[in-house]
Amino acid sequence: MNTKDELFTTVRKLVEPLNGSQRNSQNLFKIQDGSFLEYNNKTFYVKELLTYQERKKSKVIDSWNECEAICLEEDGATYFIEVEEDDGLKIYFSHTILKLRDLTIKKGDLNTIVENEGHLVYNKEKFYYEDDYHAFISKSDEKVYFIDFEDDHGNFLTIEQYEDDEVRAYISSLVENVEVIAI
Repeated sequence: MNTKDELFTTVRKLVEPLNGSQRNSQNLFKIQDGSFLEYNNKTFYVKELLTYQERKKSKVIDSWNECEAICLEEDGATYFIEVEEDDGLKIYFSHTILKLRDLTIKKGDLNTIVENEGHLVYNKEKFYYEDDYHAFISKSDEKVYFIDFEDDHGNFLTIEQYEDDEVRAYISSLVENVEVIAI
């Protein structure tokens, strides 16, 4: 959010919250742009919802939703929440947004790290290579290359490289109890 006025306008959109029994994590598969979520006693506004699809020979082999959400209690700070059904509901909350320079690497270093199944260090914590894959954003069919790492405490570091060469990096954690409070 750019201004307090925009944040105030967003808060006013929360007019029909769900009642207590309807607020559950399974409703995360029903959210859309403009939904509201609650996590860790904070309210989040879903600014944009994207669906990613991993495909082989034009067949979808895996898919997940990711929303860009702004925290109303933190003056509109941006977070990303990823939801997938993989042996049960899994919710990943991206709590740290990074640049490659934060990881003291360059874009050209990524191939070597993947080939060697190496690791990255952030904030004195080692993140070990887990997987790399391509997925498509369903709205635009844009192809995104993902590289996943995990530390010894269950935190995940994901690097995303887009077709236009933009690179994004996030640290996320597996969480529970994200509630949909308005769809």
